Amino acid sequence: MDRASGSSREREGLTSTSCCATGSNSCFPTGSKSCFPTGSKSCFPTGSNSCCLTVSSSCSADIPDGLAEWPEKNYIPTPGDTGVHGEDPKNIIQQRKKDEPDIIDEDDEDDAEDAAAAKDANDDVIATAQIQGRPEGVQDRAEGVDDTWRNIADVSMAADHFRQALLLSKEDERNLKVKLDMAEDEVEREGQIITFYKTPNIDWARPFQAKLQGDVAMGDGVARHFLSLVIHKLKHGFTIDVGNSCGAMLFEGQSDHLVPSTSKIFLQNDMFIMAGRMIGHAFLHSGPRLTGLSPAVLHVLAGGTPQTATIALEDITDIGVRETIGPLYEVCESNNGNLTTLSVEQRDAINTLAVEMDYSILKETNRSWLLHNLLQDAVFGRIKEQLKQIKQGLKETYVLDLLEARPDATTQVFPSEAEATCSPEVVLDFIQWPQEDDGEEPKKIKEFLLRFISTVSQDKLKQLVKFWVGWEIPMTDMKVEVVDNNNYPRASTCFRTLRVPSHYQTYDDFSESLEMCLGTSEFGFGLI
Repeated sequence: MDRASGSSREREGLTSTSCCATGSNSCFPTGSKSCFPTGSKSCFPTGSNSCCLTVSSSCSADIPDGLAEWPEKNYIPTPGDTGVHGEDPKNIIQQRKKDEPDIIDEDDEDDAEDAAAAKDANDDVIATAQIQGRPEGVQDRAEGVDDTWRNIADVSMAADHFRQALLLSKEDERNLKVKLDMAEDEVEREGQIITFYKTPNIDWARPFQAKLQGDVAMGDGVARHFLSLVIHKLKHGFTIDVGNSCGAMLFEGQSDHLVPSTSKIFLQNDMFIMAGRMIGHAFLHSGPRLTGLSPAVLHVLAGGTPQTATIALEDITDIGVRETIGPLYEVCESNNGNLTTLSVEQRDAINTLAVEMDYSILKETNRSWLLHNLLQDAVFGRIKEQLKQIKQGLKETYVLDLLEARPDATTQVFPSEAEATCSPEVVLDFIQWPQEDDGEEPKKIKEFLLRFISTVSQDKLKQLVKFWVGWEIPMTDMKVEVVDNNNYPRASTCFRTLRVPSHYQTYDDFSESLEMCLGTSEFGFGLI
C-alpha cells in the first residue's frame, strides 16, 4: 500500500481407561487407551504435572518436531522450543507467560483476529509474531506436487516451476500470518522476526500474509517488505545481544565466500534452522535471496560432501590461518611450484598448524594431501553442525528437495553477488512511463528519474526499488505516475506504482527529496 516519506497423542497398546491422578508424572496409566476429548482445555485436574498439550485438538496428533517422545512435564510449544535442551540466551527469544502459548490453532479467521487482539492487549507479551501451527500430516517433502520441474533443462524455469507448483498445491489452505510492531525499537522487531521463524511445525508454503502493527498498509507490498527485512537481517546481522555484545552475524567472511558462523550460542539455540527457514520461505514466495555464500558451502547444502567440495583460500575466515596456508596454496596451484620457494618461517608456520590439526608435517610427497586436509579443517572443521541445521530448515520449507534433485539450482536459491546486482538497465526495462502526450511536466519528471536511476550508487538504486515495490528485486510493470500536489514522492508497493509530484523544477531538488524518502522504507508505510 502507500509508502510515504517517512494437539495430545494417543498412546498405543494400552488398556486402562482411567485418567491419571493429580500430581502424576505420566499422561496415562499403564494400559490406558483413552484420550481427552477434542478441544479439551486442560489435560488433568489443577496441580497435575501433565504432559498433554493445552487445547488438545485430536487423539492422534503428532509429537512435535524435535521431540523423541512426549515429555514428562507439561509441554507447551513456544517459538524458542525447537528440541534443544537449555535456555535461549537473553533477548534471543522474548519470554512469555506459561499459560499463553504462541501457536494459535483458530477455528476460523475471526477467532484468529480475536486471539491476536487479546494477545496484543497483554503487556507481558513482547514478541507479537503470530502463526498457525502446521496441520497434521504435513510432510517435509513436497509429496504429491507436480514434479515435471525435475526434467526441465533450463534451471531457472525448473526452479520457478517447482515453486509455483508447490504454492498452487497449498493455495486453498489458511494464510500464514505474521505481525510486526513498527512502534517497537529495532531489537524488539528483530525478536518478533526470530520468534516467527523459530516456531516449529509450520507449513511455510501456505499463502503468506504480513501486517505491520500500527500501520494501515496491507497486501502483497507489506509481505515483500517483511521478506526483504528478513533477508537483510540474515545477511548483515541482527543487533540483538546474544552474550557477545557485538550483535549476531550468522554468516561471516568476504563476499561470495560467506560461511556459517562458528558460534556455539547460535548452534545450541537452532539459529541456523531458523536461517534455513528464512531462506526457503523467501525463495518460495519470490522474495530476495541470500547472496554471497561460498560455492564450497553451496556444494554441501546441495547434497555434496565436504571432501568433494572445491575450497578457495578466501573461504577461510580466520585471517591468521589463511595467511599460514596461503604460501602452500600458491605452491600447489602453480605448475612449476616447489617447496623450495617457501621460506623457513613459512614452513615452520605450516608445520605448526599441521601438528595442531593432528596431521604430519609438510614434505614434498604430501604437500597436496596436506593442503587438502588443512583447507577442509579450516573451512568445514567447525561448521558441519551448522550446515546440518541449515539443511533442516531448507527441508522444512521443501526447498531441499529442489537442491538435492537439481544441484544446479543452488544459483537460483543462493545467487552470487554479481547475479543479484540491481543494474540501471534492468530497472529501466521494467518501468512503465507516463504517456508522451500527458504534457511537459511528466516529460521533465521522466528526465529527472532517468538521470537518478542511471547515476546513483548500487545501494541507492536498491533502496529506490525497495521503496517502489517493497523489496530490492526489480519487478515487471513498475509504473510511474506524475501527480499534482506539493508532497514528497510516494509509492504504492502493492500496485508497484511510484507517484512523483510535478512541482520539481530542478534535478537537485528532485534527487534530494527522493533520497529523503528512500531512507524511510525500514519504518513502514503509514503517512507522516
